[in-house]
Amino acid sequence: MEQIKKFADAITVYLRINKDYRQASIRNPDRRALLKATRAEAFKLAQQANGDLHQYLNSIAEPGFVHTAAKALMQAWDLRNEHFEALAGQHGKIWHESPKEKIARLDAAERDVVRHLKAIYTIINHPDQQQ
Repeated sequence: MEQIKKFADAITVYLRINKDYRQASIRNPDRRALLKATRAEAFKLAQQANGDLHQYLNSIAEPGFVHTAAKALMQAWDLRNEHFEALAGQHGKIWHESPKEKIARLDAAERDVVRHLKAIYTIINHPDQQQ
């Protein structure tokens, strides 16, 4: 359960920093420059937590509901990253879309990640899960 919470927390932190970073690009380029390293570090931590969670879930003999929800969150996170790479021009899968369409896909993927995060936190914070 600890790996699931660690991954969910890392994604939450990254998404908050990323939101500030994206808003700063419009209003304050200096703030964006300051957030760039923090954003990269938060992403790195989220990816490390993702790897740890993959290992943990692969070692479980009989996955339960929370493990299934964690796998869905990982899939949503991976899809979000695929759309981010497409936006950054590092991935050829969606090359024919305009930048505006790529941003719309990334936004939709991030909303899906948030939806899965809410489900994970609901499960984790449920009284039956408290020890």
